[in-house]
Amino acid sequence: MKPSCSVAVLLVFIVSLALTLRDDPARRITERFFRYQMAVPQEKVFLHLDRSYYSAGETVWYKAYLLNASTHEADSVSGVLYVELIDATARKVRQRGQLRAENGYAAGNFALPDSLPAGHYQLRAYTNWMRNFPEEFNFTHDFRVFDARPPEVTFPVSGPVDLQFFPEGGNLVAGFDCRVGFKAIGPDGRAVAVVGTILVNDRDTLTPFRSEHLGMGRFSIPVKAGQTYTAVLFNPDGTERRFPLPAAQPTGSGLAVDASGKDALRAFVYNVVPQATAPRELVLLVQMRGVFRG
Repeated sequence: MKPSCSVAVLLVFIVSLALTLRDDPARRITERFFRYQMAVPQEKVFLHLDRSYYSAGETVWYKAYLLNASTHEADSVSGVLYVELIDATARKVRQRGQLRAENGYAAGNFALPDSLPAGHYQLRAYTNWMRNFPEEFNFTHDFRVFDARPPEVTFPVSGPVDLQFFPEGGNLVAGFDCRVGFKAIGPDGRAVAVVGTILVNDRDTLTPFRSEHLGMGRFSIPVKAGQTYTAVLFNPDGTERRFPLPAAQPTGSGLAVDASGKDALRAFVYNVVPQATAPRELVLLVQMRGVFRG
């Protein structure tokens, strides 16, 4: 029996739809992410401490939250949490605890010995399942332990400084106002508070900048083709140090994110191509905690 005309049209539509989905790169990427997420679920651990710093002889109290990485809901897949007290200076584990998580929650503490040296310490928390992933997936929290004397927190302001730049979107693209993040690190690997200015073509002042937290900050500059940009740091003794920014690219793509709104996050995508080149089609995939939002 021959299929009717309507059945034939339906079969053609199904085949065309299947071919369209197969040739859609955005759909293929989304499907692969979904399959990976289902095959390899992820967990997150958060620790809430009772204080931001301690003295030797005191107790570090904390509450642990074991969550589904995608939904941030309480997770009960892993029943055991491992928490470690790490001496960041000596680079060794001082204490280790094992907690039983019930309905995604647990509580514990570390008693700091009176003889514990003052310095920088870290709490690290993870589950046995999280050990299948890179260490960056573990929860870490840095804090400081002081001795009996009043604490003095200072940042090194002299000596070699490594100033690193992170243009939003990956590159400085000519023709746009580009936001640049930066991080200043001292010779001991710790954050350095810095103040400086951005020069264009190594002579004209473009904008001042200063670090906001742990040597990190950001500034925005209008990028133009053929121009160079330099960051100048000022030392207390009046001397200065200069750091060239990455070279501006005449063509390329960029992404800017505006998080100033209370309930909205806006993303701007720009694409600069040579005049003789046809514009390229760009696809923006938005993912949060392993789930595609648009």
